[in-house]
Amino acid sequence: MQYSIIIGLLSFFSFAIMDTTNKLFLTNPTLNFVSYFSYVKISSLILICILGFIISKRFLYVINIKWTIIKTVLLTINTFATTLSVKYLPLSTFAVFVSSIPILTSVLSSIILKDKFTKYHLLALLTCFIGVIIIFSPNLNNDDYLLGMFIASFTVITASTSAIIIRKYLVYENATGSSFYSLLLASILGIALSLLGDNNNSLNVPDSYALICIFISALATIIGKILYMKAFQLTSPVKVAYLQYTHVLWSFLFGFLLFDEVFNIAILIGYILITGSSIFMIKLNVYYRDNNS
Repeated sequence: MQYSIIIGLLSFFSFAIMDTTNKLFLTNPTLNFVSYFSYVKISSLILICILGFIISKRFLYVINIKWTIIKTVLLTINTFATTLSVKYLPLSTFAVFVSSIPILTSVLSSIILKDKFTKYHLLALLTCFIGVIIIFSPNLNNDDYLLGMFIASFTVITASTSAIIIRKYLVYENATGSSFYSLLLASILGIALSLLGDNNNSLNVPDSYALICIFISALATIIGKILYMKAFQLTSPVKVAYLQYTHVLWSFLFGFLLFDEVFNIAILIGYILITGSSIFMIKLNVYYRDNNS
């Protein structure tokens, strides 16, 4: 197996650990959500600073200030929505839902970047939409589930929009610096919410259990980002895109082992439809790119 493939697999395993740790803590919290979110992002920020100065002291340099700010805001919303979504959704459901990101990215790419969008792209889009409905429909009477899906939709929208911005304006940006700015804004957001909110959202002193979860989540976040960036440097983005679906498999496993999540036929069918349509969309884009080059 190629070295790059192993790195890519480990990156998505790290992201699954991050999601699992967040859900584990938020299911039985000893801190309010704002405190936990703030401490995780501040810890991640410290780790990325250490990494940045080790790699290059110019890691804070930006290419395009305006689009870096816009992308940073989007990624901050993304990380907030991702952390909060797993509080309300089963891990497997969340992972399957966000695996639709390549579909929305392709749609936005056709609109903004004028990439080719054919009837086959439309078919993949509709298939993905059907998969989401199948997963969604058995839980229409569950308010927490509906809230989780609503929040997770911001994860999908912001991730897809950020990908378009990076491709159009920030293709040569410093990835470590990019992570720094998004984590910095997320940390500021968390602290601001704690200061402006009521006593229930003020920063609390974490106990030992909270500290362990904060450290694991922050470490998994940074490891995942580093390995993800490294995988893109060593192999084609298409191969990395395929590997992201292993995140769903890890989420199935951790959800079953730690949260007694039931693997049902709706999740299976939805996973097959969303994953299949996304992979088809990726292969279709590669085909048109290769034939137009």
